[in-house]
Amino acid sequence: MIDATRSWPSDGSFPLILSPRMTRLLSPHPVLRWTPVKGIADYHVIVRGMNFYWSRVYPGTEINYPDSAPPLEAGVDYKLIVETRGSNNRSSSEEPGLGLGFAMLSSKERKTVLEEEGQIENLGLPVGPTQFLIAHLYATHGINAEAIERLEGISNTFKVAAVARLLGDLYMKVALPRQAEAHYLSSLNLSVNEKDEEGQMLDHLALAHIYEEALGNQKSAVEHIKGTLALAVTLGDDRVAKQAQKTLGELNRAGT
Repeated sequence: MIDATRSWPSDGSFPLILSPRMTRLLSPHPVLRWTPVKGIADYHVIVRGMNFYWSRVYPGTEINYPDSAPPLEAGVDYKLIVETRGSNNRSSSEEPGLGLGFAMLSSKERKTVLEEEGQIENLGLPVGPTQFLIAHLYATHGINAEAIERLEGISNTFKVAAVARLLGDLYMKVALPRQAEAHYLSSLNLSVNEKDEEGQMLDHLALAHIYEEALGNQKSAVEHIKGTLALAVTLGDDRVAKQAQKTLGELNRAGT
């Protein structure tokens, strides 16, 4: 097995929002998730928007936005903020970056997505493929959080590389490279088991990008770009091979 490395933002010093972030939402009662902070029992959970504010103190790291809370409406940009309570107050707002909020789908687009979802369900496929296709549908509409939920719900029983790879893609879309890394590593191992060389190449390429651009781990970036290059040559993919060779040269020069 290939092991993940450790890097920011997984130091655990403040809550990191896992969901919803950088996403549109189908459900008006989304799952709110964040990472734990060691030694913290209760969290101050806040959803805010233009002329909108809801909060609750909660002893956990996952809660459904309740039915009793003010309704979330289309056309409003919201943001989930989680704060620790006590002498050492920390906030998820400490994470740098813009566009980390979420918004509801319009009623028209929601209707379209639900109709397409119904068509997928009517295909009569097993649970795993059905949920994978629905997650893919969600992803095409920018419904990243609920696509991730669907995939994580089947990942323990429908163990195929495509599920893990799509999870990696979605976590990169929502700017969570450490979570994406774990799923790409899982996809790579599954692709090896499936003898899927193209899948392995895609996973190596994604991991090389994560280590080079997001996590600053040049050694791992070189390892995975070499894996990409070898598989691209084997598969006769000249475009990927040329790009991998160029990236490898840049990484080697940067390391000298």
